[in-house]
Amino acid sequence: MCEFCGKAFTRSGLLKQHIDGVHQGLRKRYCEICDQGFSPDDDLQKHIDSVHGGLQMLTCVICSKTFRHKRSLKRHTERSHNRLRKRYCELCNQGFSQADDLKKHVNLVHGGIQVLTCVICGKTFRHKRSLKRHTERSHNRSAKE
Repeated sequence: MCEFCGKAFTRSGLLKQHIDGVHQGLRKRYCEICDQGFSPDDDLQKHIDSVHGGLQMLTCVICSKTFRHKRSLKRHTERSHNRLRKRYCELCNQGFSQADDLKKHVNLVHGGIQVLTCVICGKTFRHKRSLKRHTERSHNRSAKE
């Protein structure tokens, strides 16, 4: 459905053609730091300068490499770190390459015991204090960061 006029389309290619032809120049632009959308009349650069203090570099929390765009950081993390890092079940130490596979394992094998996941490396814990200790020791960060 067209976000500008509400016209519905059965295929995304037709929607793109419609927007390019009828609403040329009206597409929203998105802040690469916070994903807030701006119409062409809004000033994206003023938003970046006032809210984010200018265009900031985004830093990988695992290897400290910096990126100008959120999508570049996400792609880097997926390609460089997610495939290499195994996640281990805290209950039986079985390893998994994907966080979703670990969650499925815990639900199926361990009866759905609540799992807390480290947002940095994907390791899981049953207790909040274990996750906090892990975050402080393994990533040199407080759990609230």
